[in-house]
Amino acid sequence: MEVRYNLVIDFARPNKSNTIIISEGDERSRLIHFTLLADKKPFDMSDVTSAEIKGIKADGSVIWGSATILKDIHGSNLNELEYLLPGNLSDIANKVTVQVQLQSNTGAIISSFEYYIEVRNALYSEDDY
Repeated sequence: MEVRYNLVIDFARPNKSNTIIISEGDERSRLIHFTLLADKKPFDMSDVTSAEIKGIKADGSVIWGSATILKDIHGSNLNELEYLLPGNLSDIANKVTVQVQLQSNTGAIISSFEYYIEVRNALYSEDDY
């Protein structure tokens, strides 16, 4: 059982902010599908070797995870990633600041602009008051 979120990240255009809202305690049930762009065009992933997700929780703790780079039928990298949110990201209600980091076979690293995962306590939401 998975809920899929589609996010577009443009490395050249930081103006769009993405926020995903989930419930506290959700574990391995939220799948993020990223489409990566560079100035509205598909991001060149030909030399990308890994995609990492870095999340910083409100208490300052950092969560790292590996995203899956999707491939075409010939085995070439697409400009798409998938990442299943881990349970330690939603163990407490808070706002998590997240980035995608790509590494190439030359060692170069590029980071996306921030997006957010808001973890809410489903029984005691701030909107109820």
